[in-house]
Amino acid sequence: SVFKVSVMVKLYQLAEAGRISLDDRHRVAPDISTHGTGHLSWLRDAPELTLRDHCRIMIGISDNMATDTIIRAVGLDAINAMLDKQGLVNTRVPMEIGRWHYAMVGMENEPISRENDERQKSKCMKGAYRDDGLAYSDSLANLVAGPRDMGVLLERLHRGELAGPENTAAMIDMMKLSSGMVKAVLRLDVIPHVASKKGSSRRIKADVAIAYLPTGPLIISAFTLEDGETKAGGPLIEQITRLAIQSLAPQVLHKEE
Repeated sequence: SVFKVSVMVKLYQLAEAGRISLDDRHRVAPDISTHGTGHLSWLRDAPELTLRDHCRIMIGISDNMATDTIIRAVGLDAINAMLDKQGLVNTRVPMEIGRWHYAMVGMENEPISRENDERQKSKCMKGAYRDDGLAYSDSLANLVAGPRDMGVLLERLHRGELAGPENTAAMIDMMKLSSGMVKAVLRLDVIPHVASKKGSSRRIKADVAIAYLPTGPLIISAFTLEDGETKAGGPLIEQITRLAIQSLAPQVLHKEE
């Protein structure tokens, strides 16, 4: 789900260029998959939100239905063209996240529908994941993000190189709503400003963050792929965060138990 930062960036770039309005209201389409994180899947009356609010819950709670609604409004080609312009060649958004969840269980060519959502859910509950399939590969045909790419994207966001001051501040504020492994080890009473986006799906654990330390901003971009037996991804990212911050501002870290 860390790729959602790139979706947010393109949305705000289009808004700044006057090609889209964040106030436009978009109803969640019936062929957007209900699978995965978020709360819109709880609703039954085709919820309608502004693109700004879709973005807030895409980043803040990683809502997948909101994500796919924004992707349709912005366009896959536009997102990937932005990534190309930034020279970020190891991050691609070739499909909606609902399609990616179908690919997890070998349903990448099935039409998205509520009936197929139930089939996908059933396959997941039975553990019928395709670990050797597209969804868990590093192919650029997959929905994939690279840790260096995401670190560079956050650096350029912080520096105001992706949008004007107002929209830059709005995007960073949205990322402050998100939780994650980086934030878990930080004393947010001492360092309240941490902009982050985590990603997690079975074996995948990732977190990208701008930690506004007393010594200056520090960007952390950590990705793991667990072996399926040990659940070490989250703790490893927490440890990486501790090691990165210990020599700079140890006072912002929670004490290890």
